[in-house]
Amino acid sequence: MKSIKHYILASTLLTAFLVFAGVYLISSYSYNKLLLGYADKTARIMLEQTFNSLYVAMERGASREELEYIIENITKSFDNNDMSIEIHRGYAVSEMFGYVRQNEPDNLVSEAFRSGVIRTVHTSDSLTEVMPVIAEKKCLTCHDNVIEGDVMGVIKTTQNFFFLQDKTARNIRLLLMFILPVPLLIGVIISFFVSRRLKLMLEKLHSSISNINSVEDLKSISLQRSDFSLMEVAAINEEIEELAGRLRSIATDNDTLQFQIRLMERLVITAEAITDWVDYTKKLLRSVNSVVYCQALFAVFKTDDTYEFFIFWNHNPDTETKMAFEEAVYEIPMLKTIFSENPPSIKHYVAEIGKDMIRMSKEEITAQLKNITFPERRIGNITGIGIQTPFNEDKSKSIVVDSILTTLMNVVGSVKAIHLYTKDVEFFATRDPLTNLHNQRMFWDLLKAETKRAERHKSWFSLVVLDFDNFKLINDVYGHAFGDKLLQRFAEKLKSTSREEDIVARYGGDEFTLILPEADEENAYTVVQRIKENLDAVNVLAPDGKNIKATTSIGIASYPFHADEDKKLFLVASNMMYKAKREGKNRICAPTGEDIINSLKEMGVKNQIILNAIENKSLIPYFQPIMSLTDNRVSVHELLMRIPVNGRIMPAAEFIDDAEAMGVMHRMDLMLMEKAFAEIRKAGYEGFLFINLSPKSLMMVEFEAQILALVETYGINKSKIVFEITERETVKNISLLAHFITKLKNEGFLFAIDDFGSGFSSFHYIKNFPIDFIKIEGDFIRNIINDDVDKAFVKSALTLAGELRIRTVAEYVENSAVLESLKELGVDYAQGYFIDKPAPALLDNNICKTFLTSADTE
Repeated sequence: MKSIKHYILASTLLTAFLVFAGVYLISSYSYNKLLLGYADKTARIMLEQTFNSLYVAMERGASREELEYIIENITKSFDNNDMSIEIHRGYAVSEMFGYVRQNEPDNLVSEAFRSGVIRTVHTSDSLTEVMPVIAEKKCLTCHDNVIEGDVMGVIKTTQNFFFLQDKTARNIRLLLMFILPVPLLIGVIISFFVSRRLKLMLEKLHSSISNINSVEDLKSISLQRSDFSLMEVAAINEEIEELAGRLRSIATDNDTLQFQIRLMERLVITAEAITDWVDYTKKLLRSVNSVVYCQALFAVFKTDDTYEFFIFWNHNPDTETKMAFEEAVYEIPMLKTIFSENPPSIKHYVAEIGKDMIRMSKEEITAQLKNITFPERRIGNITGIGIQTPFNEDKSKSIVVDSILTTLMNVVGSVKAIHLYTKDVEFFATRDPLTNLHNQRMFWDLLKAETKRAERHKSWFSLVVLDFDNFKLINDVYGHAFGDKLLQRFAEKLKSTSREEDIVARYGGDEFTLILPEADEENAYTVVQRIKENLDAVNVLAPDGKNIKATTSIGIASYPFHADEDKKLFLVASNMMYKAKREGKNRICAPTGEDIINSLKEMGVKNQIILNAIENKSLIPYFQPIMSLTDNRVSVHELLMRIPVNGRIMPAAEFIDDAEAMGVMHRMDLMLMEKAFAEIRKAGYEGFLFINLSPKSLMMVEFEAQILALVETYGINKSKIVFEITERETVKNISLLAHFITKLKNEGFLFAIDDFGSGFSSFHYIKNFPIDFIKIEGDFIRNIINDDVDKAFVKSALTLAGELRIRTVAEYVENSAVLESLKELGVDYAQGYFIDKPAPALLDNNICKTFLTSADTE
């Protein structure tokens, strides 16, 4: 890096050389200009003198020999100089007076003969000028073969001044070289004095700056303006002083900002909040205390017309401090008003029970209390929050604490809201929302567990399948609302008359199941008879005044007498229920040996259908449209599996469980995807495609490579493929499934949870996997208009999805009223027979379902 001294010296030398070069070039140019002007003037004089000499001779009647003698003398007179002259006779003169020896005319001379115009040509070191001799009137007396204006001859002069230029240039250079040392010496002297002066002034600045070791030392930068004789250096000093002031301000702001950042970093919602919001808030208080001392935190929640007052202490307070804190909070104007009308329930929690707090008075707590309250409930029903901190004496940190109260309020409110929503989701994930009995997914898990328990203990149990008789007719006559009421009453009676250890579930629609632990066939029949007697007494008053009674068809199967596997046992019990219906309904049927053989034979036939479909590749892809509720456009389809059997199309519900039990589901999934991708490419479809996959398919080692190969073969956009994770099978190793899902997610695929809310795994999936969509279980959608519980669950699911930025799909949308309700709730997409039925062809890209309005009827 160069110093100022060297910079000034180099600049001075450069300037001197530039001046030298400039003077030299200007002098040379000026001289050449003058020389050229002089040469041009000389040439004109020579031409005129030559012409005049010849003219005078011809006018006096000189003979040809005399003229040639004159011309020869003129040309020879310039032979030893840097000048030359040539005289050229024209054709007319030579014709009349004879030809003479002369130089061959060059281009300039020839041009002058043709044009009759004087021409001058300049080069860098010579000047050539040609002058045509024009015939005048007086010339015609002697030259009768020309007319006035003809060119009779051309005189050419050439001057070469190269040597003169070279000599002059050398003289100029010598003169300038002699003068050059003088400005160079002057420049060196000036640079020395200027650099020395600058060095002294900069040393003062350096000395002042080098003493700065902290923010406070910035105040020491203050030098007198008189210390700097140069205005520019004085300006630098002023800028440094101003910069020091700004740095002091920035340093203070930075401390405050760092304090705020450390504080905000503690306000993070973690997965722990989902399971226990109280424990999370305790940890939050301890975390905040690592940044700023906070003795207590309180939050007020409003549920309906009651208030809950939660106080979280950092350390264990005594009774007097608790009472003083309550009284201090009661003095907050808005809380004082609402608590006087509706006294709250108060709960105290301690973050670190092992440590005691110093006793504090109401006045001390009031002075340190910071709070924020709202007249209306915010997220999570929170209406107020506050913290007690002794930071009032530090204004900057006190302002930061005030500024985060709203954020703290939102965090605590969100945590409690998510906790409550999660509890709802967990409950309804295992329960039927209409009857509060176990749902179908939970039934299968419990049946499998009971089968394993009985096998392990060499015990037995019985399975009962119950079905309402003529329930569809009751629904058609009196409507769904009445049918739901009848189902609820039936479920209550079924639950109340069962034994305490029995497991009651609603399998679907009007079908119920009952697991009877430790009951063989004989005991089961006795229990079921007693239950049926109670169920026969169930009746509900219909809108037309009639008492509608419930009758049931019941099938029984006992483990291990009738089957030794859970699915086979269910198949036998279900067949017995249908046998009871065939035999006249309202009765109980237990299987005979022939009944068991027929049931298992039916299972074998279905297995053969599945194997034939795989071998013959006869699976058919069906596509069910899914409509966006923002613009009624269909930009999504769900891929469904179908098998043609004896002239009819068998839906997946009839064979999917058997295919998974056979272990061939992943082969069928891949075969279906290949056919669907071929159809997508053929149709030019560009929307989303939802594909149902069992978790076991995703966990197969080769499955990822096979999917990627299919996508590449058919040119499918990965970001348009949404894999639906189903709960057809329980997945024991969630972390392993998460690994495979994450790998596909990184490839660009999307994921959805199917039948969200219908089983245990839904919540674990949304917690552990990178989910993009949730498809809300249809059982919650069907009755959303008439059932507050269903509506509350859907709202909870939407809130959870909104917090996690997950898009939502409502299944089983079957009428316009449900569709309009879903739009109002903010569901993103809708799917169901009201939107469109599954078909073997894709709808056009973004087709708009404009006819689906609130004016439509069921």
